[in-house]
Amino acid sequence: MDWVIIDTSKPITCWDIFKSESGAMEKCAQLNFDREETYKVMTWEEFKQNRRDIILSDPIKEITEDEWMEALECLPPYKWEQVDGVNRFMMSEFYTAGFTEMYARYNGKHYSKMVDSTDDSTWISKEMIDEHSRNCSLA
Repeated sequence: MDWVIIDTSKPITCWDIFKSESGAMEKCAQLNFDREETYKVMTWEEFKQNRRDIILSDPIKEITEDEWMEALECLPPYKWEQVDGVNRFMMSEFYTAGFTEMYARYNGKHYSKMVDSTDDSTWISKEMIDEHSRNCSLA
């Protein structure tokens, strides 16, 4: 099992990787010496899940048609498709690993959200847009 050290002020960035927990703990103690504890040890799997949770934490947001067109025309779209009336595509330039911004157009409105390109459950869908619309009408 691999162990990592992260800087808690930049939790999606891995500072270093270790083969043993003891090696990671020793280095972490050196990094935290004489300052606030900003470094933390976790397993590689915990780090990946933590990074995913943070990157995907922002909800879907409504954007302008100009923003949608700019994203569409800036690079070739990735996985451009229409599903349940939702015209959607992903930015072909990735943020990190499989994470990228997805853009969608539905019923004359435009949306964006950071998604995991390998997990279609995170992709913008009609249900996600409908839920967003219901939440906005309640506010």
